[in-house]
Amino acid sequence: MENPKPAQWQISDALKLFADGVTLAYHEARNVRHIIKDHYEPQDGYERLVNLPANRLKAWEALQTTRKTARDLSTADKVLQVFQKRFDCDLADLERLYRHPKWEDAKGYGGHAWIRVTQLLLSLRDALSNSDRAAIAAVCDALLQARHNNGTLRGKIRDLDTYASITTDSWW
Repeated sequence: MENPKPAQWQISDALKLFADGVTLAYHEARNVRHIIKDHYEPQDGYERLVNLPANRLKAWEALQTTRKTARDLSTADKVLQVFQKRFDCDLADLERLYRHPKWEDAKGYGGHAWIRVTQLLLSLRDALSNSDRAAIAAVCDALLQARHNNGTLRGKIRDLDTYASITTDSWW
């Protein structure tokens, strides 16, 4: 059974969902290590992503302090600043990274499957910045249903949060 979603997204809830989605996008970006290892991409600019644990569960745990800080912020731009400061790259950098041709056929991690997720996050940033409630609702709903390599974002957040003993918001 799918979890209920808010009938009308409150800005504070949409910001939390945004922070969670951004956390997940950076979590997935740690897989840049694979194309760096194979010499398809220089490590310059991605050192902090590569320094996240390779293990997905340990990497999720390593991101929780940043996630918690981001969830408590009042604007999408402030959320992004927290991640940009920690990782020295922004969502647009992640989108470019996910477009890398060597990730075109990635099945289990990273790559082209995450382009759409990153685009949705950028759209939600814009909707939140413009206080466009209709766009906020549409993008939040799309994020909940968005797919990545192995399922939905909803499923991935639930699974990772369960592992880390984090209470997941009801919309996830």
